[in-house]
Amino acid sequence: MRNHLRLLVNIIAILIALIVIWSRPTWAQSPFSTGETSGSIVLDQGGIIQANFDKTLFRIAYEFDRRDQDAARIREKHRDQRVHYVRRYGFEIQASPSGNVASFFRSNNLTVGSRVTLSYGLGNVLSYQLSAREVEEGREPEGRLIYDWLTFQLSYGRSSTTLYDPTKSFARQFSGKTFDPYSLQASYNVEYGGCIPGVLGLAVGVEHNNNADDLDQIEVRDETVFASPDGATQRILVATRKGLRGDYQERSQMTIKTDWVFYPFLFASRDSAAAPKTAQASIAFNLFTRSTIGSGGQFVPGIGAYLTAPGAPLKVYGGVNVYRSAIDDLAVDIVAGFNF
Repeated sequence: MRNHLRLLVNIIAILIALIVIWSRPTWAQSPFSTGETSGSIVLDQGGIIQANFDKTLFRIAYEFDRRDQDAARIREKHRDQRVHYVRRYGFEIQASPSGNVASFFRSNNLTVGSRVTLSYGLGNVLSYQLSAREVEEGREPEGRLIYDWLTFQLSYGRSSTTLYDPTKSFARQFSGKTFDPYSLQASYNVEYGGCIPGVLGLAVGVEHNNNADDLDQIEVRDETVFASPDGATQRILVATRKGLRGDYQERSQMTIKTDWVFYPFLFASRDSAAAPKTAQASIAFNLFTRSTIGSGGQFVPGIGAYLTAPGAPLKVYGGVNVYRSAIDDLAVDIVAGFNF
């Protein structure tokens, strides 16, 4: 039964990876993201390519984890000292394309742009790695706290969109708008073992954004009529233009994000401190919130279900998120990913 389940997981993972490659993704430090925003859990190590098919977003990220190198250096100098505060740093590139790539996913994509995020942080803040002497004595770490990491992220981007204002003169009703979003965020993540292993995340930050996702998408048709020389025939030329209609605003907000990702099918012993990494992970569930405080602030709760790599629960193949969006009562988006 386990072999059949593992085969099914691998087949689904391959299909999702093929979809991502075929769609030519451009690029999440957060493996549990929605189409609206990234999550509070930052990738602990390695890389990920992720595509969101609802918002036409692509992400690529890589996290350089120095825990082994820093642990070796500390153990060499201080044989009885447990290892804390190992270094970690990384990057993320996010893009929302236009043209044929965007229309493959969503024909009415009106906002295009890209964003770059740089991060620096520390691992083993409260958790620890064994000292050199404890390793020689064959000891094992105590407690259910497996690993924790603190990450600071700085993000900057540029996007452009087309706005439509019917109150302006005919020639000026459509206008292009360029916007430079930026944000600063601190995230704290905890990986724990036990009966149902999981990962907790909390992120607090500030960001400068706009409300383009809240505006109405419209389509306008311009018709030009040409008559033949004898007036018997008319030829109509139709041109279609799309834009966003509404009260466009730029604003600065405080953000608070939470995630609780748990793995109910790992079947770890109640007395075991086994982490998700040491067990066979297959399906993860995420209970999350995304909150903004300030002008246009809102509280967005949601739930997600993800397919993860065996023995690597933060390596997400793909998943589905269901949450309350700014426009709709209920939003559903699909995320696919490839890990390296």
